[in-house]
Amino acid sequence: MNNINKVMLVITTSLTLGFSSLAFADHKRHAHKQKEHVRYAKVVHVKPIYRKIRVSYPEQICWREEVKKPVKRRVNHSSPEAVVLGGFIGGVIGHELGKNNNPELATVAGAIIGSTLAHNANAQ
Repeated sequence: MNNINKVMLVITTSLTLGFSSLAFADHKRHAHKQKEHVRYAKVVHVKPIYRKIRVSYPEQICWREEVKKPVKRRVNHSSPEAVVLGGFIGGVIGHELGKNNNPELATVAGAIIGSTLAHNANAQ
């Protein structure tokens, strides 16, 4: 560091300290002026203000608890008449659709599909 830089550093530091002390002194002077406007009065009545404050602290409590889930039991409400009717209608439709190829197989497949559909439709 050369001499010019040292001189500049000393001047800058001095100016900074000087201005900060001036600002502090100016603050004290203004604070002193504000105290001149303070007035005192005699207290003639005091009424305390009470307020109830409820303080609650959240807490966490953990435990194991056994929960029993109800078991859904499926009851089959399908009527035998509906299953027979569904099988009959399915057999007729299957026979009509399979006239040209294999009508016996189409009739049996239609009857099985029809009775299964009727059973599932009534079960729900």
